[in-house]
Amino acid sequence: MQLRIEKIKLANGNYIESFRECRNFIIKSHFPYIQRENIEINYEECEEYPAFTLDEVEMCLDKMKKGKAPGEDGFTLGIIKEIYLADPVWFVEMLNNCLNFGYFPNLWKESRIVLIPKANKDLSSYESYRPICLLAIWGKILDKLMTQRLVNFLETNNLLDRRQYGFREGKGTLTALKEVSKFVASAKNDGLVSCMISLDIKNAFNSINWSDIMQLLIECRVPLKLLKLFDSFLSERTAILEDGTRWEYNVGVPQGSSCGPILWLLVANEALRSFNENENVLVQAFADDFVILLKATASYKFSDMSKDIMLQFEQWANTYNLKFSKSKSKYIMFKVRKNITHFPGIYLYEKRISYTNELKYLGIIFDPGLTFMTHLNRVQEKIIKINEKLRRIIRATWGIRPEMSKEIYLTILERIILYGVEIWYKDKVKMNMKLLQMQRYPLLSITRTYKTTSNEALQVLSGCIPLDLKAQMLVEIDSKIRGVDSFSDPSVIDFEKEEKIPPLGSYEN
Repeated sequence: MQLRIEKIKLANGNYIESFRECRNFIIKSHFPYIQRENIEINYEECEEYPAFTLDEVEMCLDKMKKGKAPGEDGFTLGIIKEIYLADPVWFVEMLNNCLNFGYFPNLWKESRIVLIPKANKDLSSYESYRPICLLAIWGKILDKLMTQRLVNFLETNNLLDRRQYGFREGKGTLTALKEVSKFVASAKNDGLVSCMISLDIKNAFNSINWSDIMQLLIECRVPLKLLKLFDSFLSERTAILEDGTRWEYNVGVPQGSSCGPILWLLVANEALRSFNENENVLVQAFADDFVILLKATASYKFSDMSKDIMLQFEQWANTYNLKFSKSKSKYIMFKVRKNITHFPGIYLYEKRISYTNELKYLGIIFDPGLTFMTHLNRVQEKIIKINEKLRRIIRATWGIRPEMSKEIYLTILERIILYGVEIWYKDKVKMNMKLLQMQRYPLLSITRTYKTTSNEALQVLSGCIPLDLKAQMLVEIDSKIRGVDSFSDPSVIDFEKEEKIPPLGSYEN
């Protein structure tokens, strides 16, 4: 079924209504082509570099998800795995030839483009269409191998800032949220007001010049053989439309590729490197989401404190052909003892960004009092909507079985409710009541009882743990596993100093 595009609004306010023109405008916006200067790199003196191993390739194949759509060559993951099993040595040798010659085959760089409209968005804007790229499985394998080598090189040499989260092992959403929570809690303990500024980048992954990426790889002193392969990877890439039209592009980290996010980290890393660590200022990034945290004795001081920081971000954005969204960039302040009455002027592109009482960061909604009740209210609205849809197929005498309803609750609804519980949970009556209230909706569907049935009875009949107790348990487990001060608290598990059991055969007689 062909996608229908009614019209697309241009920057000058005019509209284009032809399907072909609208489609081409969307593709051009997501996959731009600009004239650029090629970076001259001397690959003549390539140093020795280890080849891809059989274990690397096998691990890469095992990690790839089954059932993904194939690229233009039509080879599925299942077919390629059969080829690998038929002759693993030849398979690895072929990939090593690509590494040795620094050549990423053009067929593997072709991507079939499918435009997917975003839900609840204005479809007259090109940004409301998400381009899905169907890439060749062969190319994905080589792409993953390159990515693993690059990640290993960057992490081993400590080339990525510690304040950079996302797409990194051990630096996920929970770790990033904990840093924010720790900073705000520290400010409150010191009797200081804190401010959190969230910066939103327009089309971040689609705006980076490939020449800038190559320059950053050179500055990181990436081994020449790997550098040459990345140079080939970032050249002559083609998007294929549904009618067979080919579109060349040379801007943006390649959509759908494994190394795309890692290449973006190099660009974001340049922004973080320009900020020195300060006890009153914290700048951190999660992929393309930047937050600035400030603390001071009074809120009016945030105007001066943020001025240089915002200018530095603007300069970084200009350097890498990026632009911040003034409408989506917001800030919030966290009160200490009394309500905030003075709202400082924080400027982006010489325009004041707006203050908000609800700032969403990595799926958690922060409020001025840091009660997180606003977050739970929004989650409750989502749970009610999902539960109402489930009620259409769950009735007292027909519909899906209670076992299935319980499975849906445990694997989907409960995880939605308890996401980030380590950050927001506080063992208070109001919060516990809210959690039990949210749990009640799905438990009624599971047990198919009267609406007047008590929460305790619903929990017993369904065999589900009260949600407030589960929240407490998860927080306690997290504090024991992730705790760092094992001397002051003997219950904290210190995995670094825990005595390891020696392997079999290593005991001395």
